[in-house]
Amino acid sequence: MLYYRPQAHLNLMDYGILVPLKDERASLSLKKLACEHNFQKALRIGFLKPDDLKQVFEASFIDRLWGKELEQEIIKTFELINANGEFHRYDPLLKKKDFSQLRDSILLQCEGTLESCQLALKNQSFVYHFGGGLHHGHYDHGSGFCLLNDLVLAVVLLKKQGLLKSAWVLDIDAHKGDGTAAMLRDKKWVKTLSIHMKEGWPLDSDRLDEFGKLKPCFVPSDLDIEIQKGEEIHYLPRLQEGLEKMQQQYGLPDLCLIVGGEDPWQGDGLPGSALLQLTSEQMLQRDLMVYDFFKKNAVPQVWTLGGGYGELSWTMYYQFLAELRDSQREKI
Repeated sequence: MLYYRPQAHLNLMDYGILVPLKDERASLSLKKLACEHNFQKALRIGFLKPDDLKQVFEASFIDRLWGKELEQEIIKTFELINANGEFHRYDPLLKKKDFSQLRDSILLQCEGTLESCQLALKNQSFVYHFGGGLHHGHYDHGSGFCLLNDLVLAVVLLKKQGLLKSAWVLDIDAHKGDGTAAMLRDKKWVKTLSIHMKEGWPLDSDRLDEFGKLKPCFVPSDLDIEIQKGEEIHYLPRLQEGLEKMQQQYGLPDLCLIVGGEDPWQGDGLPGSALLQLTSEQMLQRDLMVYDFFKKNAVPQVWTLGGGYGELSWTMYYQFLAELRDSQREKI
């Protein structure tokens, strides 16, 4: 099942943010798949409120997002001002929309991830959500272009609703799923795996803060698989080993949420993901490996977009879904 929310379109250029993250990833993929009318539309819009978010995130953080501090939170999350106090990847003159609209679009993506999980659990099925995967969001702040962590929000609310007892969050984006690992570290019923660049952001700073405390970005996942530059040949075998290790160590979950970021691809447009250079074929094998693992084990799986930058990033999402359709793994 494909899940698509046009209302949650996110084109950062509309906010003067010069990051090549575009909503065409969804629209172009759907157009190429020729299935514009063969997807699950949102059943509900606007059902998550600030009080719902406060069940998962720090209350004062949520208050800031709905208060006068919103602009400052957006600036920090998207790193729009550098250490010298100058605009960085940001041109206010190009801004067409207010930051409150950006916040609302992100909230709609969070709703989409939650609703996709509900559908997957109800139907014991595969759901591909054209949105979400905001894995750098933390308990009390946004980070790395991720204002709110939809993955953590979804699994925690589902647990509170009694809809699942256990979950995995599997992160195959180029960057470590640091916000997810930090927010879920004390929740033993959900397990996290992240396969990512060994170096580069967010792991390119000192491990300890000024008070000698471990920075949130270094909180370990239940299983971290670090790929050094030039080690792409080992990526797929190590991912397969990781999946098997998770199953042996923790058992299979009621649900797996997958951050299907396409930024490990060698054609991705974000310089910050260039330390991973998977070919198109490796990307397809990666996605099919993950899909087949959970399909074989009858575990409902929800995919989210995660990172994918530049004019051609949509092609990686498309090739995976087209292969599922053409191989008759899924009706798409």
